[in-house]
Amino acid sequence: MSKSKRPSTVAKPDKITKRMPAISHWNYRMVRALVVDTEDPTFEIREVYYGDREETQIIGWTTAQSPFGNSPRQLCLDLKHMAQARHRAVLIAVLLPDGREHLRPIALDENWGTADDGRWPTR
Repeated sequence: MSKSKRPSTVAKPDKITKRMPAISHWNYRMVRALVVDTEDPTFEIREVYYGDREETQIIGWTTAQSPFGNSPRQLCLDLKHMAQARHRAVLIAVLLPDGREHLRPIALDENWGTADDGRWPTR
């Protein structure tokens, strides 16, 4: 089974040009999501796609990802890239009233920080 690198959720096409925004790059991010029928958050690793180099314009994301590789070496490399997410701020998955999901950076008053800022277990 091959792993697709296409975002599962993307921005809508521009109404004037009918073109999808160009993807500048992507990386793995930790995302705090709520599980349906419970108030307990879960944390997932997701691919997040950006329209700018500064990573302020999120234009798409996947569902939770599992490490993947066509060889043990590639699997370990994917795990290494996923682990890089601990150096980036956590994102929150917000469910909009129309049922769609939106990712946003964490607000200062709900700061979970990053996994390597001393507040997360390292073992």
